[in-house]
Amino acid sequence: MNYFLDFIKGVVPNNGTYLVITVIIVLLFWMYKELRANYLESIKLDQQRFEKALEIYTEAEIEVYKYVQRKTDFYDAVEKISKATVLFPNRLVETFNRLREEDNQIDQRAGMISFRKELQKEISFLKSEQVNPLITSDSSGDLMVTIESFFKSKIAPFAIPLFHAYLNFILLILVLYFILSLISASTYRRYFYIFTII
Repeated sequence: MNYFLDFIKGVVPNNGTYLVITVIIVLLFWMYKELRANYLESIKLDQQRFEKALEIYTEAEIEVYKYVQRKTDFYDAVEKISKATVLFPNRLVETFNRLREEDNQIDQRAGMISFRKELQKEISFLKSEQVNPLITSDSSGDLMVTIESFFKSKIAPFAIPLFHAYLNFILLILVLYFILSLISASTYRRYFYIFTII
């Protein structure tokens, strides 16, 4: 870090300018560090939610499979699936509620088969949203999926916080510029003009 500060001193000889540039650089690094820590924590929490949801969805899908294969009865399957509805999206909850009210065994079975397909789609969606460094390579050979996985796991943790730090910094500079412009306004007309621009 000292080499970096010495380099800035050599490039910018004016002490006041050096101080301003140093403060801006330190502010940018601090902002990036905080935003990256928040981003990584958010990703970690999201991954924990995905894992929990996948676990619950898979258990529900197994119960449906057991019913379809006649390994359990309808009411036991419905009871066990009901515990998983806490994490289901509204669409699945509505489908499950209609299925639960079904009295005809043939319709129950057909409904369970249809419900299982919807659960499998939801599991596939959750799996595609999951970012796991151990499961980033796609064996299907799809180049776009491989690129997307690489971006999510390797580039996004650095690029997204950097982009947010840049936007925050630009916003801060604009706010400071407008505040200084308001303070230095010499007439009420100029003050009003700057205020309307803000």
